Amino acid sequence: MVLAPKRVMSSTRIPLRSTLLLTLALSVSGPSTIRAQEGAYRDLRLAVDDVTNPDLALMPDGEGLIFTLLGHLYRISQDGGRAEQLTRGPFFHKEPAVSPDGSSIALVSDRHPAGDNVFILDLGSGELDAVTDEIEAGRPVWSPNGSRIAYLSFEKPRYIEPWYFFIPRLSHVRVLDLSSGAVETLTSEPANYHSVDFGADGTVYWARVEREGSGWCWGCASSFIEYRAADGTVAEYRALDGVVDHFVLDDDSGAVFYRAAAPGARTSSIHRSDDSGMPAAVYESDTAQRFYWGNTFAVAPGGEQLFVGDMGHLWQIDANRGTRFPVLFQADVEQTIARAATPPPLRRGPYGEAFAARSVLAPAISPDGSQLLFTAGGVLWRSSLEGPNAVPERMTDIGARDPAFSPDGSQFVYSQAGGDDGVDLVLQESEGRPEPRVLVSGNLFHPTWSHDGTEVVYAKGGGLEAVDTGTGAVRPVASGDFWYSPSVADDGSWIAASRQVGIDGQIWRFSAGLPEQAVSLTSLKMQARNARASADGRWLAFRRNADLWIADLPAALADDSVVTEDEVSPLAPGGGLGFSFVPGVDALVYARGSQVFRIAIPDGVPQEIPVSVTLNAVVRPPLVITNVRVLDPDGTAFSEAQDLFIGDGRIIGIGERPSGWSADDVMTLDAEGRFAIPGLWDSHVHNNDFGSFMGGYLASGITSLRDNGSPISGVLQQRDVEVTSDGRFPRSFSAGEIFEGREADYGDSWLRVADADDARSLVPLWEEFGARFIKIYRSVPWHLQRVIASEATRVGLPVAGHAMTHEEAVRSIGMGFRFLEHDPHPELWHGDILGLMAAAEIYWDPQFVERVNLARILARRDPSDFDNEMGRLLQRGIGPMAGGNESTGDVLGAWALQAGVLREAHERGVHLLLGTDLTGGRVGVHMEMEGFRDAGISQADILRMATLGSATAEGVDEDLGSLEVGKLADLLLLDEDPLIDLRRARLPWRVVKDGVVVHEREAVR
Repeated sequence: MVLAPKRVMSSTRIPLRSTLLLTLALSVSGPSTIRAQEGAYRDLRLAVDDVTNPDLALMPDGEGLIFTLLGHLYRISQDGGRAEQLTRGPFFHKEPAVSPDGSSIALVSDRHPAGDNVFILDLGSGELDAVTDEIEAGRPVWSPNGSRIAYLSFEKPRYIEPWYFFIPRLSHVRVLDLSSGAVETLTSEPANYHSVDFGADGTVYWARVEREGSGWCWGCASSFIEYRAADGTVAEYRALDGVVDHFVLDDDSGAVFYRAAAPGARTSSIHRSDDSGMPAAVYESDTAQRFYWGNTFAVAPGGEQLFVGDMGHLWQIDANRGTRFPVLFQADVEQTIARAATPPPLRRGPYGEAFAARSVLAPAISPDGSQLLFTAGGVLWRSSLEGPNAVPERMTDIGARDPAFSPDGSQFVYSQAGGDDGVDLVLQESEGRPEPRVLVSGNLFHPTWSHDGTEVVYAKGGGLEAVDTGTGAVRPVASGDFWYSPSVADDGSWIAASRQVGIDGQIWRFSAGLPEQAVSLTSLKMQARNARASADGRWLAFRRNADLWIADLPAALADDSVVTEDEVSPLAPGGGLGFSFVPGVDALVYARGSQVFRIAIPDGVPQEIPVSVTLNAVVRPPLVITNVRVLDPDGTAFSEAQDLFIGDGRIIGIGERPSGWSADDVMTLDAEGRFAIPGLWDSHVHNNDFGSFMGGYLASGITSLRDNGSPISGVLQQRDVEVTSDGRFPRSFSAGEIFEGREADYGDSWLRVADADDARSLVPLWEEFGARFIKIYRSVPWHLQRVIASEATRVGLPVAGHAMTHEEAVRSIGMGFRFLEHDPHPELWHGDILGLMAAAEIYWDPQFVERVNLARILARRDPSDFDNEMGRLLQRGIGPMAGGNESTGDVLGAWALQAGVLREAHERGVHLLLGTDLTGGRVGVHMEMEGFRDAGISQADILRMATLGSATAEGVDEDLGSLEVGKLADLLLLDEDPLIDLRRARLPWRVVKDGVVVHEREAVR
């Protein structure tokens, strides 16, 4: 038996007591007692007998099996039985490796303040010590004598979702000497390393993956197991096909066991490669089961037995015969999670009353300084700057943005919501009120004038165009890239514009008419959005997250012809959402909230421009719906035909006439015995700047949307638009812009959270701006997700995040998320995660319609259902049955398994929502409902999820979700009983929102 090495602290080691203070740690092996922020966490108790995608490691001499369950380590006999929990607290642990003497376990934990690092758990004392201090460390293994630990040191945090297999995450192979604390880097250049192991003689081996080509092929790669030879060179030990994610060297048999994703497959298998180099499959899961990459397996000495986690169980595999036996266990799980915030109350203005606009956007000052254009309540306003008490003049009746004065100030243009959710460019004279003129139609943005006022340049379809204001002739200016926010020099010599290139957007400039010769003005390492250059070429202004930043162009370009990070500076916190240059002077005008400011460049003090906009909430006239069957509050039965009374947008009586009800000026709608249900929700959409005009949803009965990411500028004005218009669009509950990481999946489109300071400044700002919740994207590293979630809970905003892997789900629940988005495709969840979700009261929005092509699956179930008008709408959402090498049978089999997960989640009490991610358009929710029914969930339960369940999730169930006196009158009138067949809710006869009939179905052809 090898003695455990003496522990010595070094610069690479962080004691647990320090981690306690930094990350609010709990006792490791004792009771889960909070040490700080009393009440910030809560303890859950679960009885668990299955496990989703565990990591495994063997104790020496057959003493037991270590596995991970819900982010903690457990120990059981190799024959199964009751599992002992080894770690506790609001943390996540993975990738265990047992020391040769069995006294300690090396593991990866997020207890380190910088993120995932290697810790050592002393099994005798239960104490944990950090032994690495990396950006991220992973896959630790012990040397045969227990004196060293080899691990992967990543240059950047690993990808949270399986994109890790598409995009290399560069790392080094390092070895830590536990006696001295010295760290040796064995690899000369960072590469796509996935796994590491020791040979019997102490040689370190590693698996390096070389991707083949590009695209979305899961296993298109070659892998090489390499080692450092005696002469210091890197030598190849074994070449293997596919992505080798984890391997184990068996010294007794001389074989290499490895898990690999094969080319073209979206599953993985365990193979054995002996000295002949011919690999043989040792374990393969059912293809539809999607044997998950990433988790580790264990090999018993001699290579005859393997231990893997798959299909919700632990398995002992006979490597020679290929047979498998379950290792059954029971675990009394102690899980500590952060408390989730509940959503804020419904924010709505009083109908029929005047109120001050809560947000102003897009301010623009005329060249002579006499007028100010801006938007409020979603429409365009003009205010005089020549008097202290000017009353703004309303210029449009429908949605408008991006106003811009012509160089002489005689005209201005703006973008305006057009037909079919498009956007028009509108021209209007500054004097008087002549009829505005549409110059060009289509989805176009960011208009700016040419130097001589004869053209307007704008962004459209990823390129730039110009329209002649006299003739209406359109010409291309730049194409082939994602261009936006153009600026034109005052002599017409150049055009500058933002341009998305790779992760970071940069600002480019080119001579007029020569976009192919564009050169970058900037080389910035952080976000730069919606940039504008002053017409004289002196200043560059842009948005970074929500702030307004500037650069002195001549000074910055003088030395190296490019603007770098040290040459830009913040000017106005929170002022980046809407700004423009003041013509003729070194100044900017910007909006924040309901205020407008003017600020001199480069270091002026903001001076408020008084703007007072009074908005009038539209009066909701009284309405009585007669002869209607009303769904009861618990959603299980309809009443007999009766009358439903509505006043000021709310239900004020059902059956009995309310006191004081007058028949004068009352609208009456005879339902003719039809069935009334609450308005439906789509719980996952991505709205847009003109989101209030998504009226197409109403035709399918969608009266509320939960917006998981859209420009915050639209959110700011949506609150006012909802009470100042006739309501012919769904009400929206929005997160505003998504929180992305430094390396954002969508470039500069969303927020970029680079560090904890960004998180702590942006979350309260989003609360101030009116976001309903915080949406965190997979590109945010785990340690920053924790900061965002903690800050969101502090200010009272719930958090939503992705849940496409078991690790994502467990970590998110632990950090106090309220919402989990998407289904766990391609892996499956089992009772451990589903039980945790139910105990934590998580709201899960799986969106199977977006992930598993429900439309085609449902069409195969009932082809006749698609031979009608609704069927033709549904068919628009049908794509290929499957991608890659998957057969129809594979897809249907995969759906059967996913449907089983959905059904079990419902049976366990998980709160389920219905969302689409815009898949299937306005009918996507109905496809999702059909999928839930196909999974075996009752129609009454599904209808409740799409109504009261969604309202409860959003914290507005006192106002929405059921038809009760006092609630807002959002309802559908259906020809037939949907409790008998949900498909009868697809095409409502009438849709009522806020007590107003907002949709009337045309006659069915």
